[in-house]
Amino acid sequence: MGNLCPSSSAQGEAASESLNAGAAGRNSTGQQGLNDMLREHYAGSGVQYFVAHLVNSDLSQSRALILEIGSSGVAFANPKAPFPRFKSFALDEIVGWKASDVQLSIVTLVNKRGKTQQWSLATEAASRIAQILDNQSKAAFESSGLGRVALVEDMSAV
Repeated sequence: MGNLCPSSSAQGEAASESLNAGAAGRNSTGQQGLNDMLREHYAGSGVQYFVAHLVNSDLSQSRALILEIGSSGVAFANPKAPFPRFKSFALDEIVGWKASDVQLSIVTLVNKRGKTQQWSLATEAASRIAQILDNQSKAAFESSGLGRVALVEDMSAV
C-alpha cells in the first residue's frame, strides 16, 4: 500500500456521509452478522476493534477495514473472517494522531530515518479511538520509567 494523501476535514465528512448512505441501503442482517462475527473473533483477546474506512484524496477509492487497538499498538485487518491483518504498528512506531468527528489521521514511521506515512480513516468513533491511543501511549510512557523520572525532575524544580 502506498503513501496516502492527507485528507481534509471536509473530505472526511463527505466520506462519512457517503458511507452512511451506503450503510442505510445495506441489509441490516448482513451488518448484524458482521458485528456478531467481530464480537466472537475478538472476545477475550483484550483487543478493541472498530470498523472504519481507509480514505485518501480520492474518496471513491475508500477501503473498509477493521482497526484493532491492543496494548502494544494498532493493526489494520481485512473486514472478512478470519480478519487477517495487513498492516500493524507498535506504539513506538506511531508518531501522532488527530481526530475530528468522523475522521482519524494516524502518522506512523516508515523507517528509522524518520520518514513518515499518514493513514486517514473515516469512522464515527474517531474521537473515542484518539482517546484510547492517548491512554495507551501514556501508559506505555509511564511503564517505561521515564514518566517517574520526569515527575521527580519537575518536583525538584519546585
